[in-house]
Amino acid sequence: MGTIKKNALYNVLLSVSQILFPLITFPYVSRILGPVGIGNVSFVDSVTQYFILIAALGIPIYGVREIAKLKDQQEKRSEVFSELLLIHLCTTGLALLLYIGIFFTAPYFKHYQPLFFLGAMVLFFQLFVVEWLFQGMEEFPYITKRTLLIRIGSVLAIFLLVNGSGDEAWYYGISCLAVLINAFFNMTYARRFVYLRPVQNIFKKHSKALLYIFSLGLVTSVYTVLDTALLGFLSTPEQVGYYATSARLIKLVIMVFVAFSTVLIPPLSKAFHENDTEHAIMLLEKSFGYTILLSVPASIGLYIVAPLIIPLYAGSQFLEATSSLKTIAPSIVFVSLSNVFGMQILNPTNNEQLFFWAAIAGMFISLLINFSLIPFFGQLGAALSSVITEFSVLILLIFFALKKIQFRPAWKLLWQALISILPTVIIYRFITMYTHTLLLQLVLVMTISAFVYGSIQYFVFRNPHLYGLLGMLRKKLHNAKNSLKH
Repeated sequence: MGTIKKNALYNVLLSVSQILFPLITFPYVSRILGPVGIGNVSFVDSVTQYFILIAALGIPIYGVREIAKLKDQQEKRSEVFSELLLIHLCTTGLALLLYIGIFFTAPYFKHYQPLFFLGAMVLFFQLFVVEWLFQGMEEFPYITKRTLLIRIGSVLAIFLLVNGSGDEAWYYGISCLAVLINAFFNMTYARRFVYLRPVQNIFKKHSKALLYIFSLGLVTSVYTVLDTALLGFLSTPEQVGYYATSARLIKLVIMVFVAFSTVLIPPLSKAFHENDTEHAIMLLEKSFGYTILLSVPASIGLYIVAPLIIPLYAGSQFLEATSSLKTIAPSIVFVSLSNVFGMQILNPTNNEQLFFWAAIAGMFISLLINFSLIPFFGQLGAALSSVITEFSVLILLIFFALKKIQFRPAWKLLWQALISILPTVIIYRFITMYTHTLLLQLVLVMTISAFVYGSIQYFVFRNPHLYGLLGMLRKKLHNAKNSLKH
């Protein structure tokens, strides 16, 4: 139990750094590079990340599972590691050839070539990061310490080297250097756990499982990663910059809910495996309740304060991003609930194929809407595509999940949350009318709205999940006081 708590603590630190560091660097970088610079880097990076996904072939997920099975068997672990590394080397070689062939020969991409050169390096060095080995070995202290060290170095490098509007290559180059340092540290540290050995029949042995995981990731990525790339192909760098800024903010919020969702997957898997349906339903009721309680105010609140957040976060040059941020804001609720019905129900009950079909539907909807709307509406078309796709996937996941288990979500919590957050509209208008400092406006709106929302949920609707959350906090404070006394 001590090891689990220790690993959980390191994961929390890692999650906090994933949110904190972009909040430190992006407001600075966005003001230096402007919408065009951010758009250029975001476009190239989104394309590069898609090629990284193709080259990985599902190994980052599959590798964790296979290494975890062989945690106490070094010889077999080394064999699997060697096999997966060789597969990744082959797929990376093919992906790199395709990447270079497309982006260094077509005249359309000539303007982006310095950035695509850095992207090619990122694609190649990603092969040697082998994070899946350390996750499978539960080396979370090492992962966290190394990541924090490299992120601190990256922040310092950004403030030192990115000083003018033409420093796009420096900004993206720092990301490339971070991947290279990660790869160096990881390959050096990996020798503690594995060694390279000759292998054969590697594709025959692993292809079936890898192709399934890869297919799901590839399909899902069409509407989670490729939208920025499509915007770059079909619109202008400025539009990419605006949309990338909005999407970045949304992903920072969603990251919190995904982390919460991931924590419940192991106990739910165990409960379903042992046919303990009663315990599984209890966990799902709590998960659904907390998700609604927190994601609805996050979504609606972000929609309301978007005109305050964008200039504070990215600068006045990005004010046009307000429209796409407002449009994507409901995705916070949709993605959070998709994790409940998909990751917490369909996956633990071995119904991954239903998750896959929902993702397939999402892929086609995303492509259809993106190609139809982006040429006419730019960033707003991409935002509409994103939110409609996420809603469509959620509806399918709910339909599939509720057919598989006897779980009846308390939908009344949804309309209760919506009613409780409505006063934020009045609070926003009142505060922005009588105060004129953006930061003060944002702080006051968020603080007062959170108090009013919590009060309505507590005193009017008597939300059991809020009662439970406050009870847990009181217990923690009480234990902390007792610890200080002794």
